Amino acid sequence: MHLLRRFSIHFVATSALVALLACGDDAADDPTGTGGAGAGDAGAGGQGPGGGSGTAGGEGGAGGSGGHGGGDECVNTPSTPIAGDHCDAMAEATCSNRESCYPYAFAAMGNKAECLRVEVYLCEQTQLWAGTDETAAELKACAEKVVNATCSCTPDEVCGPGQYVGTLADGAACGFGGQCLGGFCKHSGSECGTCQTLVPAGGACDLESSPCVFHHYCDTSSGVCAPHKEPGSACAQSEECNNDDRHLCVDGICSPALGAGASCAGSNSQACDWWQGLSCRSGTCQTTPFSAPGGPCAADSTIAHCDSTGWCSYGTGICVARKGLNEACMQIADGENPQWDCLSFLSCIGGTCQQPVPTGTCP
Repeated sequence: MHLLRRFSIHFVATSALVALLACGDDAADDPTGTGGAGAGDAGAGGQGPGGGSGTAGGEGGAGGSGGHGGGDECVNTPSTPIAGDHCDAMAEATCSNRESCYPYAFAAMGNKAECLRVEVYLCEQTQLWAGTDETAAELKACAEKVVNATCSCTPDEVCGPGQYVGTLADGAACGFGGQCLGGFCKHSGSECGTCQTLVPAGGACDLESSPCVFHHYCDTSSGVCAPHKEPGSACAQSEECNNDDRHLCVDGICSPALGAGASCAGSNSQACDWWQGLSCRSGTCQTTPFSAPGGPCAADSTIAHCDSTGWCSYGTGICVARKGLNEACMQIADGENPQWDCLSFLSCIGGTCQQPVPTGTCP
């Protein structure tokens, strides 16, 4: 079911957000802009997924892998009824998974209500894109299992038989990889991309332009796609390890990612558990707290971030609440970049925050 790819976009976007914030990028203080922090294409073969921005889901990265063979534990996940329609169900499953498995990314959203609002919007939008043919009943049935899944299970393992593909041929315009028969939507700095087939094992690859199929990485020494290495295997880069099991390259061995307070000097500078928002600072793995509106923040994003319901006023060092639907909006004057003060996926239209009507087409 191509439908499963939509779940994967949302779950992968969670990892993208964690990776972005763990890098200490100042942009993380305001992940929304005028359109919000979008779900990037899941990418393939590298250490982490791509994250983008804007209403079409943003720019897809070359990263991530597609599951790890969860077996009977995942397939036999029980189902629990969820009230509402299929998009309500998908939002509940996605946000519950984020809260349980990616607490740092959940904190970035601010609260459960904001997470649900954003995920319902994403569901309604992606349903309009060409190349997907799932029914509302299929989506809801899958969501009612995914909501009970363990953190080690991916949506395709729970619902099966997700193949991370759509129906559009190579070269067709796309917004995310789930539309494409080849499994990948290649972006080049624009909202729209083109469908491309992922490179199989042994094929010539490039991290940016020709990523590998899932469960593989691009071996830079040979220039071909190779299977991810098992825990305990020798490695030179974290991209070589099975990131689905939160393994990175630590001291030259595929090992569990480093936890808070661990030493990350030298070659381990990229080995902190970015799934939990950790990055290497001053030789140890550290995280940066999120502040709700009214809480402290700073231009130096390693000190404090605002969650997605606020923006950081550098002049006061305080997080200011973003505006909701139909509320008056203004351009932010003293934040990092000129922008409007609406919540994620709301745009300032005619002086008030409005939700753009999804078109399902690339500009």
